[in-house]
Amino acid sequence: MNPAIITASLDANVPLILWGEPGTGKTAFIRSFYADHHMEVLIGSTMDPCDVTGMPLPDVDKTRVRWAPPEWAIRVRDALDDGKRAILFLDELSCAPSSVQAALLRVVHERRIGDIVIPECRIIAASNPPETAADNGFFSAAMSSRFAHMQWSVDTNAWIRGELGGWGKTRSLSHAKYAAQICDFIHRNPATLSPERETMTMNTNDPWPCPRSWSAAITMIACTANREDHQQLLVSCVGTAAANECIVYLNNLDLPDPDELLSGAAALPKRNDQIFASLGSLVAVALLPHVNRLARVKTAWGILAKVRPDIALTAARVLVDECPEVTPDEASALGARITKLGI
Repeated sequence: MNPAIITASLDANVPLILWGEPGTGKTAFIRSFYADHHMEVLIGSTMDPCDVTGMPLPDVDKTRVRWAPPEWAIRVRDALDDGKRAILFLDELSCAPSSVQAALLRVVHERRIGDIVIPECRIIAASNPPETAADNGFFSAAMSSRFAHMQWSVDTNAWIRGELGGWGKTRSLSHAKYAAQICDFIHRNPATLSPERETMTMNTNDPWPCPRSWSAAITMIACTANREDHQQLLVSCVGTAAANECIVYLNNLDLPDPDELLSGAAALPKRNDQIFASLGSLVAVALLPHVNRLARVKTAWGILAKVRPDIALTAARVLVDECPEVTPDEASALGARITKLGI
C-alpha cells in the first residue's frame, strides 16, 4: 500500500480504485484515515440503478417526468455546501451488476446525478480480485478507464495503530486492553495478520486470519469475562493455527494494569515485548473518554519518553494521530530522539 497514491488521487480529484484481498482493511482504512470527511458508502453488490440515478417521478402538472435524486447525493451536496470535504466510497464495485456500473459511469466521470452536480466530491472505490470476489466480479472497460488503480496490501503497523486508536470509535476499557495485547502478538508475528493466500490451504467456509477477522476476535474477547473461552473465540474468527499461536503468546505476557501505570501505582515491566504491549494498553486506555482525558494523555507521553524510541514509536504515533492537541515537552523530546535515530 502506498498512501502517497491515495493522497495524490484525492488532491488531483482523480477517482481511485483499491484492489485487494477480502478482509484486508481497505474500507476500514479509508473510514479511519478520512474520518474528518463526509463519507457516503455505496455497496456495489447490493445496488440497483435507481440507487445511483434516483427515481423517475411525474412533475406537478404530469406533463413531464423528472428524476428525484437519491438521498446519498443530496447528503453529499449538502455537506459540500456546508464547507465540508466529501468522499463517495464505492465498495465491492466490481461485483456491481453491469446495469449499476453503467449508471455509475456519469457519476464517476462527471460527478453528476440528475440535476445534482458534485464536482468537489472525491471518489474512491474498492474491489476484491475476481478469484476472491462474490460472483467472480468483473469491471467493464468503460468503468476501468475512469479510475487510477492501486494494488492494496496489508500495512501491519497501520493496522496496529488503527486498533490501538479504536479506528476513530469509542470503545470499552476491556476492548482497549485486549486490542493492545493482540496487537503486541501481531507486532511480533506480522505474518499472522494476513498470510499470503498462496501459502494457505484455505477453505473459505472456514475461519482464517486477516485484519477483519482479527478485529472481530478482539471485539468478541472483550465481551467475554471468562478467559478460558478466549481460545475458542479466537479459533472461531482466525482459525486453529493462528489462534493457538496467539494464546500461547498471550499466556506468557504478564502486564501491569494500564490504569495503574497512568496513576503511577505500577511500573513498566522489563522485557521488551512486555513493554511494547504495556505501552499499547497505556495509550489505548489513555485515549478513552474520561473527565481527565487530556491529562492522562500527557501522563502517557511522559511514560513513553522514558523508554527506547524504537519501542515507543508505535504508541507515540497513535497518540499523535488520535490526540494531536496534546504535545507536551516529553512528546517533542521523544520525537527528536526518534528523528535522530532515523526510525
